[in-house]
Amino acid sequence: ITTPALPSLGTCTISFWYWRDYSYHQNMFRSTGGSTTNVQWGGSNLAAVGGGGTVYRDNVAQISSGDHNTWHHMVIAGITIDGTGGSATIGNGNGFKFKGLIDEFSIFEGTWDTDEIAEMYNSGSPLNASDHSDSTNLKHYWRNNQLDSSGSWEDTIGGKDGVVTGSDTIFLPEGITSGKDSQGFACNIKQSGRGSAW
Repeated sequence: ITTPALPSLGTCTISFWYWRDYSYHQNMFRSTGGSTTNVQWGGSNLAAVGGGGTVYRDNVAQISSGDHNTWHHMVIAGITIDGTGGSATIGNGNGFKFKGLIDEFSIFEGTWDTDEIAEMYNSGSPLNASDHSDSTNLKHYWRNNQLDSSGSWEDTIGGKDGVVTGSDTIFLPEGITSGKDSQGFACNIKQSGRGSAW
């Protein structure tokens, strides 16, 4: 998914859920412009978090990806984003496509503390980012069941709607709860190496 350039947001917190199929280099998020922000797996750990910040998986500060083929929550608190004059991608970037699923991708201005991270993790049940106690600082929010009138995936807060680029197979779940979408169906679709699923 490619979005228009993100503005200079300074220090931010990124939150999203992911289901990862494979354990090699994969890019989850990349923003270029005034500075380059890159979140990329390398094997079973995060190989690069350009832009700094502290990584939390499932409410614990750690850089390991966790088990494959199940949902995990990731927060990167204190990462710098300045996309002035550049572009942003979710599930791709720098030649490394993400193999799996990404959902509920949000960007908040400022650096979350551990209480705010725990609130978004919500004991493993995804929380609508607009309901978070820090929602006044919510700058961008891509929910996979949100399409605008042009067929783009809507940034419901910041207006940076994303479009699918390339010919990759994608799956757009409506939300997740313990490995299921919001309708209660299991999210266990395999991409078989065909590219980004978001």
